[in-house]
Amino acid sequence: MGPTLFEIARTLAFGRVAGTVKAAASFDALPVPHAADEQGRPLLLARTGSGADRDLAGLARRQVPVVLTVDDHPPLLGSPSLGRVRITGRPVRLDPVAGRAAAHVFALANPVADLLDVGVSAALYRVEADQVRVRHQHTWHVLDRAGYAAARPDPLHEDEKHLLADLAGHHAAEIGAYLRTRLAAAGTPVKQAVPMRLDRYGFTVATGAGVWHRVDFPAPVHDASELSTLLHGVLFHGDR
Repeated sequence: MGPTLFEIARTLAFGRVAGTVKAAASFDALPVPHAADEQGRPLLLARTGSGADRDLAGLARRQVPVVLTVDDHPPLLGSPSLGRVRITGRPVRLDPVAGRAAAHVFALANPVADLLDVGVSAALYRVEADQVRVRHQHTWHVLDRAGYAAARPDPLHEDEKHLLADLAGHHAAEIGAYLRTRLAAAGTPVKQAVPMRLDRYGFTVATGAGVWHRVDFPAPVHDASELSTLLHGVLFHGDR
């Protein structure tokens, strides 16, 4: 089944993947790191008195929207892309107390050093999202904001590249046999099956040049530990 568009948007906006922030209708990017709060609203970090801080403060005062754009970085050469998320909304400068609370949330995804100075010599801005769009498989979709806020980032995204590399480097034969068996049982016999993406729902598998199939887990996993437990029998005991 794979992640929903809401989950893709939340995963990309979370803060593990660098993005660009611009004022609406501007071509100049603001050099600020980002993350997202529990509702997926972007958080922007700026040193107090810096050019970025002055620009964001001016945009907040005039209620000029900013646009956060984040492109997926596929984990392996040839992996399909999740796409792009674009969030538009008005920036609001958080007061020191709210800023320090938001800094803890920010650090979960993007633990940059300046977070230690929030409320003293650094400031956080929250973007009140008016529109969330995601580009997936060459098509733009406008997302319902309530559905976006309720979704959660994929818990395996941060470790996806490492996990896929470990499977390829140490368990290629076992995982390949498992995926071929699963695909054959679903009516798609193939000669090769290579995992190219991994998410909480399962694998995106390459079976030829530009040919992709899904092999889903019996149930979504919540973290890498659950994934390890799920795959242990496949990798070490030949379970199918």
